[in-house]
Amino acid sequence: MSGVTLPGDVWGLFLRHPSIGLATLVKSSRSKGRMRFSFAHEYAHALLDRRRGISISGTGNSSELVEQRANAFAAAFLMPGDGVQAHLRGLGKGRPSRKDHTIFDTAGGGCFEATQRPPARSQRITYKDCAMIANHFGVSYGAAIFRLKNLQHISGRECGIILDRERFGRMYLEALGVFSDVGKRERQQYRDRELRNEIAHLAIEAWRRDKVSGARILELSKSLRIPGDSLLNLAEAARGE
Repeated sequence: MSGVTLPGDVWGLFLRHPSIGLATLVKSSRSKGRMRFSFAHEYAHALLDRRRGISISGTGNSSELVEQRANAFAAAFLMPGDGVQAHLRGLGKGRPSRKDHTIFDTAGGGCFEATQRPPARSQRITYKDCAMIANHFGVSYGAAIFRLKNLQHISGRECGIILDRERFGRMYLEALGVFSDVGKRERQQYRDRELRNEIAHLAIEAWRRDKVSGARILELSKSLRIPGDSLLNLAEAARGE
């Protein structure tokens, strides 16, 4: 596998030849997340389509079934369903709208039924959740959103709304300093990133559900080392979804 310079409408290609064996090449000018997805896409061709000898992936043939199959493989390979579900639960999302319980009655020796419902709007997936999932699995923002849609965590309408908020997702990750920096020395100011991530996530969720005031958000922004107007802007963007 290697990143190389490819024509504008070609994203990657798979080659099989007796002189070199198997090789997958992807466009090196793409973002890290898109390159990773392309590598997984071409890996699918190496596994499933090696008899073809050469397979070119690009704009011109993206609608072909063999390309769509490779895309589906790449999405499932990079973002396994159980892993996505586990990460959503870590964000406090992805729970059912209601859950029935059978509870033992110690006094009477019998049992009774109860239903648990999460707070209103608490399970709505927003741009910041998609941004964190994209960063966690090392894929593009769009790839994460479509994977969530295919796993039926969001609807088609929600998919379109969240896609339109990609710039807020980028701003959110930049504010928290959680862009992938593998191979680089971690910056001192980002060593508490896990705690900062959790506080920022909870602050925006609380604002979205009308649980805190703007003054509280501004107060928290100082501890998070995020400009107050930026954090309020990100919180307001989540409320509008």
